[in-house]
Amino acid sequence: MKPYSRNPSLLVRLQAIVDRLLKHKALAQGRESLVGRSALLFVIRVGGTGLAFLYGVLLARLMGVTEYGLYTYVMAWMQVLTYPATFGMDTLMMRNIATYQAQEQWGLMQGQLVLSRRFVLALSLALVLIVAGVAWLAFTPTNPGTVIAFWIGSLLIPINALNSVRQGTLRGLHYVILGQAPEIVLRPLLALTLTASVGVLFGFSLSGTWAVAIYVVVAIAVLLIGTVFLQQRLPHQLSGTTPTFDTKLWITSALPIAFTATASVLNNRLGILMVGSILGKTDAGFYAAVTRGADLVTFVLLSTNFTIAPTIARVYALKQTARLQRVLVQSAWVAFLGCLPIALGFIFMGEWFLALYGAEFTVGSTALAIVCIGQMINAATGPVGLALNMTNHSRDTVLPLLISNILNIILSFALIPILGLVGAALANVAGMVFWNLLLVYLVYKRLGVYPTIFGILARWRGKRAEP
Repeated sequence: MKPYSRNPSLLVRLQAIVDRLLKHKALAQGRESLVGRSALLFVIRVGGTGLAFLYGVLLARLMGVTEYGLYTYVMAWMQVLTYPATFGMDTLMMRNIATYQAQEQWGLMQGQLVLSRRFVLALSLALVLIVAGVAWLAFTPTNPGTVIAFWIGSLLIPINALNSVRQGTLRGLHYVILGQAPEIVLRPLLALTLTASVGVLFGFSLSGTWAVAIYVVVAIAVLLIGTVFLQQRLPHQLSGTTPTFDTKLWITSALPIAFTATASVLNNRLGILMVGSILGKTDAGFYAAVTRGADLVTFVLLSTNFTIAPTIARVYALKQTARLQRVLVQSAWVAFLGCLPIALGFIFMGEWFLALYGAEFTVGSTALAIVCIGQMINAATGPVGLALNMTNHSRDTVLPLLISNILNIILSFALIPILGLVGAALANVAGMVFWNLLLVYLVYKRLGVYPTIFGILARWRGKRAEP
């Protein structure tokens, strides 16, 4: 790596701080094991999640339920649309970059870097135009302000898609922590700071449209900083290398991943979308606080998944089935035990958590308890979707996710008008449990391993059976 100049820029200074952190002896040792790497990312995620939580509370307090509902409704749509815009290139990059680096196929690595950026940008801009047109047709007669919020928010589609590709590239190069740092810590920190500043300027009154605009500015800053990190970490062998393209293979490989990722995030955000569409923006604001609690439960699971993805691909390529079993079971236990105390806290004291957003938000306490139970089941089944995606079985996840979302939508239409937020939570959990159980079966069928927390019993029986 090139030495820093005497007067480095702000971005390079920030990168130097991250470098020193990652080179710390204790942290370097921690990265050698799954638990150590998960623990390190867990610590970073704790800080980032805390900032994100404070940001959500600040928004709810500044805007009130209705405007907060508008903000979360628009952001939920943008989050869902980011995944088809990314087209699975983030996961494909993570898998292929690791392979190309190990095999020293620098031309293919350079080609995939070039293709992914161009393809994702073109697809994202097309989606921006579609969102702008649909918002104009759907909301102009009744709520012109919502149209502006969607127009501004649509800019997040290309920004977030390019950020996802960058993350996948760094993860493929085994810079897991550095790939996630801008999104986990820097984004909520900048959003919190900028939102608080604007709130002061406007007398602590903020609209949903203004909140969306602030987030777009923050996302642009994160993209620029993250791009600097990536450029400094690309292998020097890429310099001057002529790109080699395997476009057909990459597109066909990415398609099922794109569908799976889109369906997965849709399953997570479908509650806000359905509540907002059926009951209105105010109830969407209530349910957004519920989903924030569910997100806090799963950040241990996400931390584990981010660290083990390249390991799963490498172990599978080496045909080390016993080791793959250990990795999946260990990650399931790390995620389950990490999620357990947070979930129990929200199940029994959810009203206290929701009251931080405002006294009116406590109506979602029962729904919060239900989704926390669902997330515990999700953690206990292990990283089943990730295991299939990282072992060239991405297509097996398509049909289960499709059925899961259809089940979620049908139950949402049936239960939300009757039970409100509780109906949305029940529909979400039903779809999630169905998806996880079916993927557990598929992981066993395709890979011959037991991925859940109960897989440790299979390992024990196997040892007892050895002569």
